[in-house]
Amino acid sequence: MMRILKNRFVAASLLFLLIDLVGAFALLAPILVMMRNKLDRSALALLLWPTISFKVIADIFINEPQVLAMEVVSALMIFVLFMLLKTFFAGGIYQIIVGSKDIRTESGLFGTLLSRSAGLWPGFVKAAIFAIPIYLVAVFLGLTFARLAAGLGTFTGISVFLFFMLIASTYLQLIRTGMIAAGDNSVVNAVRGSRTAIARNALRILAGNVSVTLAGLIAAYFIWLLLTGVRKYDWSPLSAASSIFLQQVFVLIICFTQSLRINFNYSILKRGVNDAVGGTQLDRV
Repeated sequence: MMRILKNRFVAASLLFLLIDLVGAFALLAPILVMMRNKLDRSALALLLWPTISFKVIADIFINEPQVLAMEVVSALMIFVLFMLLKTFFAGGIYQIIVGSKDIRTESGLFGTLLSRSAGLWPGFVKAAIFAIPIYLVAVFLGLTFARLAAGLGTFTGISVFLFFMLIASTYLQLIRTGMIAAGDNSVVNAVRGSRTAIARNALRILAGNVSVTLAGLIAAYFIWLLLTGVRKYDWSPLSAASSIFLQQVFVLIICFTQSLRINFNYSILKRGVNDAVGGTQLDRV
């Protein structure tokens, strides 16, 4: 078990999972506390855990609009603070993924994570700001082409939209990994430095990221089927524990898929870096 945890992909995926859990609890804590107090003597209180039931969500929309408005405001404030925290640790997690196979150091995993995160945080904050227009363009193009593809079916339209979002996510990963590869926190330099590798390997980048993403979604889908099967049973400590476990496995698969994509995109950039004689590893493939 310990040998598995020392794997950089597993360690990075668990760190992504931990950060996402912290964010989820922080975002949902206000509404969970308020609804728990309001539904303390109601049978609906049992439907707040391990996940909020659609019955409770409907009750909030119909009977508690002020609670919903308060949750939206508080969630936005918490989300901004959480994104700063996630951006800080993202740099260290990225470097664990693309770094040496042995992630053990004298300061330990957490100490290594803090030191690496602090060094990359300014660049990753710039990348997070740069991500806003990138995702806005992806949303615009995705919705535009999704409407055109919707004539072939709803699933096709959604797939087209998600494809453009995947392209945006992949490009931003290339920018972040480019900073690590060059040891430079400049977004402008990362964009310039990644142009050649992206131009030469566009199809390979798309094929690799789509393949890894599809494999992760298929694995997550089977976990989702198990989760929905467990949630059909009446509430009990066993069903609640099983539901919580399967939810975390579901998110962990998504995080593991993200770790594999980051490593793949980093390998594309490293293969295209100029060597001492002015060529690239790709030139000799």
